[in-house]
Amino acid sequence: MAGQPLIITRGGAYGVYAPSTDLAYKRAVDDGADVIDCSVQMSQDGVAFCMISPDLTASTTAATIFVDRITDVKEIQEESGIFSFALSWDEIQTLQPQLSTPYEKSTGLKRNPLFRNKGKFVTLAQFLDFARSKSVTGILISLDNAPYLASKGLDLVATVTAALTKAQYDKKSGPQVFIQSDDTSVLAKFKNFPSYKRILSIKEEISSVNKAAVEEIKKNADGVTLTRYSILPTNPQGFTTVETPIVETLHSANLTVFVSTLNNEYITLAFDYFADPTVEIATYTHTVGVDGFVTEYPKTASRYQRNPCSDINRSYIILPARPGSLLNETRAAPADPPKPALTVQDVVDPPLPEVAKPKDPPSKQKQEASTSSSSAAAGLQSTAPPVAVAVALLCFLTAGHNWGS
Repeated sequence: MAGQPLIITRGGAYGVYAPSTDLAYKRAVDDGADVIDCSVQMSQDGVAFCMISPDLTASTTAATIFVDRITDVKEIQEESGIFSFALSWDEIQTLQPQLSTPYEKSTGLKRNPLFRNKGKFVTLAQFLDFARSKSVTGILISLDNAPYLASKGLDLVATVTAALTKAQYDKKSGPQVFIQSDDTSVLAKFKNFPSYKRILSIKEEISSVNKAAVEEIKKNADGVTLTRYSILPTNPQGFTTVETPIVETLHSANLTVFVSTLNNEYITLAFDYFADPTVEIATYTHTVGVDGFVTEYPKTASRYQRNPCSDINRSYIILPARPGSLLNETRAAPADPPKPALTVQDVVDPPLPEVAKPKDPPSKQKQEASTSSSSAAAGLQSTAPPVAVAVALLCFLTAGHNWGS
């Protein structure tokens, strides 16, 4: 709705279906999302597809089939995983999507078990076609881990650029394209596409942004995505403590601000919201004034925006929380020390490395090894008859000599 923050998905309607599947995207559009997202991952053979993480263990059934592909990639995450760039696209298509949550292991909370393995994986090309057919307001394309993928011979930036151009998203007409990355060198690669809006993803929790950092951001980005706790930090007991000045600072520099990620599960909500995700949405809309919120439950956000009580000028409204007010009424422990400020050193990234020459995938290596083994076996078979004849002849002569004696 006019004047309301954009409703931006994470994995489509991830709260209902496995993330980044065809059903998740269809449901997100039906639920009223303004911007649907695709976090682009790469298969071993260079197919770009949508998945919220390069580690397939949580969002697919990879752990039940490709347990022998578990590896450590510290450049991406601390935990071991089965990564998309270790499997071919054909192998990935043998998997099923899997609906899970970050809280499932610690709390046992599940999301919609009925649809746990429903849906199909979506390539980047299919996603772009779908978004255009549904006339959404925009699409958000996330590009992470580009330097590491380059070391594997996979050019993430070139692949995404070619896909967007082929689908004619580089034209001014059509959905707004948001290019998001935590790497400013990746965003710099899209400078020549003025119709695209570039968003710097700041995944670390921060308390402020100094002036030099703001100027550095503006060199390569039109906006920023921040975590909830960088805007409204909470203490260990789950109470909001204060509203940081970050959003005001970035807005004063004409930078767009998105907040990520809003969820419905009560364990993700500060006590100030009274276990109601709608109150959190109202708070980021009216108290903070963000330009968009990234959510795994777009229907909750859309329902709020369609409600007349979301209008702050009406007599009856859904009241937003006042950060820190509930804490003042309790005897909760004091807040943790503030998070560090964002500096220029945090913003600037080294240039992207050259894309390495891709190596043969393990499947091809196995095939070549199998072919070599077969050839060797065939060679042994071809030499076997002469050897056998010689041995038999020798035995015959020896036996004949014994008979004669």
